Amino acid sequence: MPQLVAFNRKWSIGSDDFVYPGIGEIILRVIWITVVSAIFHLHKDTLDCHDGNLLHTYYIGLLSLLAISIVMTIIIVYVSMQGTITNCAARRKMSKLIYVKFAITFPELAWNIMGTYWAFGMSSGCEKHVVLTVKGVVLFGWVMGIVVLIGIAVVFDPLGAIHPRADGGQQHKDKDDMEISNSAKRVWETRCRILCCCVGCDENSKNAFSGVAEIMSNFFKGVDLVPTDVACGLILVNREQEREEYRLSSVRVEGSQRSQGQSSQDGQKQYLQRPLSSANVTPEPSTSTTQGITTPKPWMTIEMMAHYMKFAMASYGWPLYIFTHLMTGTCQLSSQCNYACLPRSLRYSKTSSQLSCWDACFNCFHVFKKQSLTVIETEKELNELCLSLQCCACCMTANEIRDDNCCRCNTASIRKTTGVHQDDIIYASFHNKIYEVPFFVSIDRQRQSVVVSVRGTLSLRDVITDLTAECDSLGIDGLENCMAHRGMLLAAKYVQSTLDRLRILEQAFDNAQGARLVITGHSLGAGTAALLAILLKPKYPDLICFTFSPPGGLMSLSASQYCQEFMCSVVLGKDIIPRLGIHTMEDLKTRLLQAIHDTDSPKYKLLAHGAWQLICGLNEKDPEESALSSERPLLTSGSRVPSYCGNDDQNLESALHEAQRHNEQCKITHPHMFPPGQILHIVEATKKVPCCGVPDYQAQWVTAEDFNKVLVSPKMFSDHFPDAVQRAIDQLNERDYTPILERQSSVINV
Repeated sequence: MPQLVAFNRKWSIGSDDFVYPGIGEIILRVIWITVVSAIFHLHKDTLDCHDGNLLHTYYIGLLSLLAISIVMTIIIVYVSMQGTITNCAARRKMSKLIYVKFAITFPELAWNIMGTYWAFGMSSGCEKHVVLTVKGVVLFGWVMGIVVLIGIAVVFDPLGAIHPRADGGQQHKDKDDMEISNSAKRVWETRCRILCCCVGCDENSKNAFSGVAEIMSNFFKGVDLVPTDVACGLILVNREQEREEYRLSSVRVEGSQRSQGQSSQDGQKQYLQRPLSSANVTPEPSTSTTQGITTPKPWMTIEMMAHYMKFAMASYGWPLYIFTHLMTGTCQLSSQCNYACLPRSLRYSKTSSQLSCWDACFNCFHVFKKQSLTVIETEKELNELCLSLQCCACCMTANEIRDDNCCRCNTASIRKTTGVHQDDIIYASFHNKIYEVPFFVSIDRQRQSVVVSVRGTLSLRDVITDLTAECDSLGIDGLENCMAHRGMLLAAKYVQSTLDRLRILEQAFDNAQGARLVITGHSLGAGTAALLAILLKPKYPDLICFTFSPPGGLMSLSASQYCQEFMCSVVLGKDIIPRLGIHTMEDLKTRLLQAIHDTDSPKYKLLAHGAWQLICGLNEKDPEESALSSERPLLTSGSRVPSYCGNDDQNLESALHEAQRHNEQCKITHPHMFPPGQILHIVEATKKVPCCGVPDYQAQWVTAEDFNKVLVSPKMFSDHFPDAVQRAIDQLNERDYTPILERQSSVINV
């Protein structure tokens, strides 16, 4: 950091970001020059063909340019390794080195054109193997050029050409800030439109793009960071959180030893195996062991969670089923697709039925045209017809399945995952737009319930719904200031309107007398399901809801506490989504800038450590060693944080102060949002797990306030995956595990 300035504009890359790309280029060019040298040595006696002198010149020039480029790249890598993230004084010549490196590309381009001209236009009379090797060399050169162009496109910053005035007074500064802010918003809107080019341009899309652009532009406002700076900041925050966790765990072990007279080793082991849960890093005294935790309802059991997690996973359709059954998923679904598509009216009809819907499905046209006038008298004839059709989508009535693919693979995956019969799938919609999420309604005969399952994030449209994070009033009778996530509230209202318009739930309860309404979902589906449950609660007072990995910025605290009577949420480990919200993101931004400000480590070392931890899930150092090392200051006594760079010495400090100010302001202007209902937090019982090992899990009931800070971890994303949540719940269910209700006397990060 800051952004590299070259060619009179800023780029989304820092002067210390050339270490690993440079090493990769050096390796490729060394291999390239070795191969070219070997080819030239082997073919030097066969260059007496037509225009062989030109080929000889090409080889000599190419070897010389490769050698010069390798030397230049080594210099760039060396300079990029100097200094620290915040001290780029040692790298102040990087722009000039980039100019020299760029200048070398022109003769390289000319030489590659020369080789292409010879190999594909003037190679007549030369031996075939000579021509083929030259063609291989020049093609590799063009591939390298394309890779460089892609790299330039990746680091291109659309806002890099905007340069604020160095002086000119407060008026000009405010004008520049406004111009930058408006430009950033337009850039983010353009990115949203490009990513969601197939969404369309309806009013919902325009409003969603504008809202997302507003949030993203405000979040990155005034921060001169490149992506690798953010990665290093996250690594540093993770280190600090682990040190805090170890220090607080040590304090608790010592307290436990004094009060119970246990040995240090036994006390530490007992503590580390407890499933603690919170984002707070400071002790929080408690006068009651269950302070803030409502006793869970009898139906909030691990067995029930494992059962309805299947319905939440089924809503993802065939993509998740194939992902979780990589070797056998395709075969298993293919055996279900044909029969799964036929409507119940045809499957169980013993009377004559006239099929005339062949024109509704192009893929079935040729086969179904012949069968369309066939009268089906018996179930055997119906089965024969079913087997003769590889696609029977056109047989499905419109009010049962909507927007599934031709062979109803999504519907088949619902049956395969949940075990419900096709007749019990009352309605399934895979229609997907912004604020309009897929869902299905089925009858669960095993638990005597009607299940509404809402799909989580699986498309860019869903991402836009996720990012529409402003708040709207929820309107719960008897409660004030009940706010909810705007995008998910709109999605919940869409599902509610569909259920009411088609009278889907009435039809389901007609087929399942005495059943109970259960609503479930994962991720975006969990947030939508939670809000849908609140909307349907007045009409179905006995409904219950299971939400898995629900979003953190979903609803206000009063709404979350209101849901505890009928809603159960499950969170796995350090999953980032249940901790994600406007408040927590602002807090993470402040901590990230503070960590970058305080470190004196070079970026390439931090990235190497982070890559090792991400791949293996292990730390290079033992937590105790890390905690002891943290007792030493990052900088030597009497030293100060190195200057930022050039004329921007105060930029990092200013960005940090601005982030702190905006964080405090956000607490006033934006309501604090939480995950819903009664929350079960599942954590790993042991700290060290082998790379390919399966951890043992434990679980504890916690409160929504415990998820008020993002925990940075290599598993912060993988813990959110639905298959990971299902594995953890299934393991607890197999062990007949009973979640811990006791409130720990101090709450720390896990």
